[in-house]
Amino acid sequence: LKINMTDNCNETFNINDLIQFYDDVEQLAGAHGISNCTYPLGYVKRQAIYSCITCWEKSGSFCGICTACYLTCHNTHDALQLYTKRNFRCDCGNSTNKDVCCSFVPEKDPVNEKNIYGHNFEGKYCYCNEKSNETMEDDMFTCIFCEDWFHEGHITGSYEDGDNELICKGCAAKRPFLAFYIEKYGVMEKTDEDKKSETKVFLRLH
Repeated sequence: LKINMTDNCNETFNINDLIQFYDDVEQLAGAHGISNCTYPLGYVKRQAIYSCITCWEKSGSFCGICTACYLTCHNTHDALQLYTKRNFRCDCGNSTNKDVCCSFVPEKDPVNEKNIYGHNFEGKYCYCNEKSNETMEDDMFTCIFCEDWFHEGHITGSYEDGDNELICKGCAAKRPFLAFYIEKYGVMEKTDEDKKSETKVFLRLH
């Protein structure tokens, strides 16, 4: 989801659209809410994160921000909704921002050294490194560990309605105890042959 909340945005919102937008954002934010920056909480185990494209283009560094900072400090910027990320600390107001000072916590470390930034912060997903559903009409599946998303067309196997979570090969390789389950229950997955020839393995969750 890419949203620009500036006055010159091409998309027109009526009051019902705006109410629904804030309801959706607040629901995604969950217990962390939309009224305070999550920076004081440290590297939050799991929280909604937005990638500020405007700050990235200005600073050359990825900038991941919490919901409150997305709505307040970066509300005139282009931003990507990344849904949730694990063990992440809000970047608002640090060295990844050229012109933004966090309205909630003005004093922050220059860099959050433990944050991990993947290609999702560029709006790219899956092994094909393409943007979400912009080149195809596929549903997408998420890895429960790295929380990257994968196009249905780049994985094989049968899925029932409601199945949308996997463990990707990279994350499974870091957890040797999963080897038995992958061998027994895993689904062999492939990316588009024009993109990659490497076979991918996913573990279906039941």
